[in-house]
Amino acid sequence: MHGIHDTSADMVKMQSWIKEASPDTYVLNVELGDGVFDSIFGDITKWALDFIEIVGTDEVISEFGSFNLICHSQGNMFCLYYLGMYNSSFAKEQLPDYDLDSFPTVYNYMSLAAPAAGYFGDNSMFQFMGLETNDVARLAGSLFYTPSILQLLVNPSGYWRDPMHLDVYRQLSLFLPILNNEISHPDFALNKQNRMSLNYYKMFGSPNDGVISPYQSTWYGYFKEGTLEEFVTAEETDTWENVGLKDLDEAGKLEFVDSGFYHTDYLNDCGKAFFEGQILPYLLN
Repeated sequence: MHGIHDTSADMVKMQSWIKEASPDTYVLNVELGDGVFDSIFGDITKWALDFIEIVGTDEVISEFGSFNLICHSQGNMFCLYYLGMYNSSFAKEQLPDYDLDSFPTVYNYMSLAAPAAGYFGDNSMFQFMGLETNDVARLAGSLFYTPSILQLLVNPSGYWRDPMHLDVYRQLSLFLPILNNEISHPDFALNKQNRMSLNYYKMFGSPNDGVISPYQSTWYGYFKEGTLEEFVTAEETDTWENVGLKDLDEAGKLEFVDSGFYHTDYLNDCGKAFFEGQILPYLLN
């Protein structure tokens, strides 16, 4: 699954690396909506439900009953939603024509440069809608959450996590607090149980990412609440326990990898050897 400001075409090289190593391997390169525009604008929950429908009803994947996920950047938001919430009460309500409990499950999950713990734009190396993200952060404050209609129009608002207004975020954000079990919700236990069912969860990030801010979010770390200078690791957050990361780690099924890469290097020729050594073995097992 591709990231923001991209299309499925940006994952074609990676798809070819898989097919080169194993021609008979089935690869589903998912596109949501009409590409770049829809990767930026829309209701992120709606796109997550579309991802569930596309992947869950794929005839080849359904025949196998399980599949491996490889997701880049914002694409991880949809992948994580499938992993934890594909058979949630909300998904069943929104997709009443399907038996979601029979949908295929995720086996291995390869996460590339994910805003897993959220995103906050203080990194001037990246632009958002024409503004440097540090300007966006300074101007936006908690406005991404109020009014909620903005969350239905701009995908990144679903995982915008303002460390200076986390109380507002937890109260009004419609997507990430639920996805990461930061608040109580009807599918809290199911979300954790589904994630703990993974065979292996491997997360790739880098201080050189240049887009995900803070880069520690790729490993579920983040800014310490109330600061833009201090950080907490995944192990120091409630998420570590709440979504089963602790259990996966204790079972030897969790790995954080510093790739040294810029955000999009994973998708380009410079990333091929890294992909073949670090990721491909998990896709072919």
